[in-house]
Parts: sequence; structure tokens; C-alpha cells
Amino acid sequence: MDDLIYLEVDEEITSVIERIKSCKGTKLGVVVPRGAMVLQSVVNLKLIEREAGKAKKKVALITSDKVGRSLALQVGVPVFDDAKQAEVAEPEARIAKAPVSQDVIEINMSDEEENLPEGVNVHYYDGQPIKGEPVSKPANKPVKTEKANFASHRVSPSVTPKSIPEVSKKRRKIKIIASVIAIFIATVGLWVWFLRADVAVTVPADAYEASGDVTIDSTLIASDIEAGKVKGDSIETQDEFSKEVSATGIKKTGEKAKGTLSFHNSAGVDQNLVAQASVSSDDGKIFTLNSAITVPKATLDAGGGKVQGRADGAVTAQESGTDYNMSSSTSYSISGNSFVSATGETSGGTSKEVKVVSASDIEQAKDQLIADAPKTMKDKLTKLASGKYVLDSAIDYSAQDFSADKKVGDEATKFKVKTKVTAKTIVFAQDDLRQAVAKVAQKKVPEGKSMLISDTDTIQPELKSMDIAKKEMVVSAKLLTHIGQAINTQGLAGKLRFKSVKGARAEVASQTGLNEDAVSIAIRPNLYWLRMPVLQKNISIKFNYKTK
Repeated sequence: MDDLIYLEVDEEITSVIERIKSCKGTKLGVVVPRGAMVLQSVVNLKLIEREAGKAKKKVALITSDKVGRSLALQVGVPVFDDAKQAEVAEPEARIAKAPVSQDVIEINMSDEEENLPEGVNVHYYDGQPIKGEPVSKPANKPVKTEKANFASHRVSPSVTPKSIPEVSKKRRKIKIIASVIAIFIATVGLWVWFLRADVAVTVPADAYEASGDVTIDSTLIASDIEAGKVKGDSIETQDEFSKEVSATGIKKTGEKAKGTLSFHNSAGVDQNLVAQASVSSDDGKIFTLNSAITVPKATLDAGGGKVQGRADGAVTAQESGTDYNMSSSTSYSISGNSFVSATGETSGGTSKEVKVVSASDIEQAKDQLIADAPKTMKDKLTKLASGKYVLDSAIDYSAQDFSADKKVGDEATKFKVKTKVTAKTIVFAQDDLRQAVAKVAQKKVPEGKSMLISDTDTIQPELKSMDIAKKEMVVSAKLLTHIGQAINTQGLAGKLRFKSVKGARAEVASQTGLNEDAVSIAIRPNLYWLRMPVLQKNISIKFNYKTK
């Protein structure tokens, strides 16, 4: 076998013939699935045999379809059980022709209403019977038309294969039924999942402000509402911050004044002045002696008058600035020596002020970094809290690894600082806090009244004290709620499942002790469906308080 051709169940005869012609081999095996359209007509098989002969090709069928095998044997087309058998056997040896009836049924096709013998089929191609060949047609049944421009063939009246349209019709019917069932199940599922009911109950009540202190403890396994303790969670986050800040320190700089002074000694012995000796002007400006000098002792002149000893010495101002430029009449005293004095001028001093980093600049920059941290770290803590309440005043910020790129006294107009900031806090569930405050404040409720706690009640917590090391804090909270007739809603939503709207309204009224007029129910989506959802989570109950 040169080539194998695999057919589909619904493949038409025209496609089969085209595929046979297009094959390069001369010995072809056509693998046909059971129930294929090609095997439902002797005409199809004769067309295959004839067109294969024209193309000088030998064709054998490989199929397990009993009807198809029988028809193929009548036509003279070799039949095999599988491809392996077809490879081994010679096609000519496998042909086992069945006796074909030589009876020819002549039909006048001009009369479309002609009744044919029972069990005889008629097959049309392009709507026209083919001359020279017998055709068959089931009595009193419509003619089936197949697309092909080939001649009809002689058929034994005894052969009546099952019609493929009947099989297709049954399969189509099954598919339609399955599709309808699937659509119905999907519709019901969507209805169950998406149907919502909003139950609103109007309750006569008075506004009431409850307050109390509650301990938030992250070491608890669970909240102890009766004792006014709520389980908290300790969370923390760390981030690095940097900032460029301005230097505010002032430093004077410039050239120092210099000069040569005349030193005078009034003592009767020589006076030795060491290098770096302090020389002060009469207005308090300090100079230093550049090198050691000896000022000679005082002597007497011819008339007996005292003549002071004299020596010159170079001095330099202790600091820079024009204030150290002295005139020639300036007098100086020598630190630690009362016998020596000096006079003379100094010059060359210049003044200049520059910005430097001060110690206060460093501290303020550190405080500013910590002050900027809440702007971003609060958001990080909120994400870590996973829906629990983050109290701003209960966030503890601390800085580590602070550094600056300049030291105190460095000349700079701006400098950069950075630090790591750790934010720690204890978070809690608002509903737990609401219940704990209500429990603490219950003793203060007027006799005969009960607090009507609702998810819509506003809770206003304030930090009273906090101990990060012990992982606990005390919160003083105000609860803006209502007092009135006590209502128990425990398990109420579950009792409303799949009830009619009227029945649900009556159930709510019965459970709350209110009139049905105080209960309203809205179904979403509004499809004029008058039953409550099947899922309990899809039923919400909200209280609207009607204050007196």
C-alpha cells in the first residue's frame, strides 16, 4: 500500500475523489470510520471505483462498518479489517464479489410523485438522475439530494442501508437537549450566585453616645469582650529616608592682620618674651608674638633720667578680620609681664562670612526626617493591617543609622542626611472595639433600654497609653449609637433563605417584634423575582433608626 487516506464521518464524496486523485501513489488504502456518509450509498462506492480507475489507481477500503463492507463487496472494491492486513495482502486476492442482482428497475423520473417499490432508494447528484443507471427510492418518501455530477448506479432492491440523515437527526436532537440542560444549569448557577437581597428595618430609637476604655493586647489569642479586652496585632515596617537641608551656621573667614611692634622694658633687668606670647591691644584685640625676643633693661641717661630698653617683634592677629588692623598710636600690653609694653600698627586683615554646618542643623534634619516618615509609612502599615484599624496617634516612629555627608563646622550651604525609620503600632478590628465599648458602657444605659449596635455606628478611638515593649495599649473610645427596643438578629439571615419576599418580611417582623411596615426588602437584580437568595451571604440586613 503506497498511501493511506483517512476520512471524516461527514466527509463528502467529492472531497474523497479529489483526495484520491491528488495522491502520488497508485495503491491506496481509504480508512473509513463506522457510520461515515461515504459508506451509506452504493453510488458513492462505484464513483470511487470508477474515478480511481480513470486516475490509474487501485483503491481498497479499510473499515469495520458492516453495511459499508457489504456494499463495497457488491461493487467490487477490496475491503480490509485494518491497515496492517491491507499491507500484507494483495488487493486482487482480497476481492470477494457478492452476487449482484441483475434486475433493473426503470423509473420515469419525469413524475416526481411516482411510487416506487418498497426498499428501493433513489440518490440524486445535482438534482438530476443519471442516464443508463438504475436508481432506487423509498416508497412515499422524499428524495435525498447529494452534491456530485456523476451517474447513478445499479442497486439491488434487497439492499437498504440505514440513512445517515436519520442518525444525524438523532444526534442533533441529543445535542440540542444537552445544550438546553447546560444553559438551564448555568442560568440557575448564575442566579444563585448573583441574586442579592437588601433588608432594611426601621427601628424607633434615640441617639446615644457610649464611651469606655478598652485594652488592645496583641498577646491575646482571642478578644475577651466581657473583660473589655480586644485582641490586637503588632505590626511594623521600615523604610529609608534622605533629605537635603540648608546649613544655617555662620563662620567668619579672611586674612589675619600682621605688623611689627616696638616693645619697651621699664625694668632694670632684661625681659625675655617667648614665641606665641599674647599681646593685647588697648581695645581687647589679641595678637601673638611670632618668635621669642629679648627686651633690654632700662638705663639712666646723663641727666639721671630712666631710658627704657627697646626691641622690635613681629605679631599676628589671633583671628582674621579688618577689626585687627590697628593704627600706629595703639598701645599693647603683654600677658603675664607688667614691665613690658608695646606700640605700633598692624594691617592686612580682611573679613568674610561663610555658611557652615552647625550642631543644631544636624539635629533639626534628623527630626525632619522622622516627621516626614508618616506621609508614606502610614500607607504601608495600613496595607499590613489587612483591613484592621490603624490609629495614627498609636504609631511609634524611631530612627536608626542616621548619617550626614558633612560634619559640624564644615563649610557648606546645603548638606544631605539619611536615616532608617521604623514604624511600629498595634492594630485591631473596629467591630471588636465597638462591641467592647458597648459592653463597658452597657451599665450606663437607662433602665429598660438596650443599645442597638449596628455596623453603621461611628466609633471614635483615642490613644490613652501605649507600651510597645508589652505589645499593648489602652484606647478611650466613643461610640455614637442608638438605644431602644432590643433586637436579636442572630441567625436571622439564615432563616430568610429562599423565602418569598412576603414571608421574609413576616419573619423579620416576628424576630424583631416590629410591624411588617417597618421592613422593606429589595431584590437585586430586579427581575420581578419574589424570592430571597439561596446563599445566606447574599442577604444583608441594615437597621435605619427613626429617632423621636
